[in-house]
Amino acid sequence: MATWKDTTMHSRGAIDTTPRVWKIVLGFVVLTVLRHRDYPGTWVVQSDATGHWPRDLQTDDIDEAKQVALDIVYTALRVAIEAAEAARQP
Repeated sequence: MATWKDTTMHSRGAIDTTPRVWKIVLGFVVLTVLRHRDYPGTWVVQSDATGHWPRDLQTDDIDEAKQVALDIVYTALRVAIEAAEAARQP
C-alpha cells in the first residue's frame, strides 16, 4: 500500500522543521502536496495528472488536502481513461 512521505528539505540549522512537502507514489503517478509561496495559507497539489501546475486545494488541513489531492487525480485519470476508451471505439 502506498503511503505519504514527508519530503521537506531542511537546512542543517533549521529551527522550524514543520513538514511542507508530502509525496505519494501510486504506480506511475506521483502526487506532491505542498505549501507554495504563491498560495499562502493553503496546500496545493502538483502531479503529472494535473499538468504539473500547482492546483489550490483550498484547505489548511493537511489530511483534508491529501484526500482532495487524491480525489482530483482520480477524476483526472478517470476522464483520461474514458477518452482513451472512446478513441478506441471503431
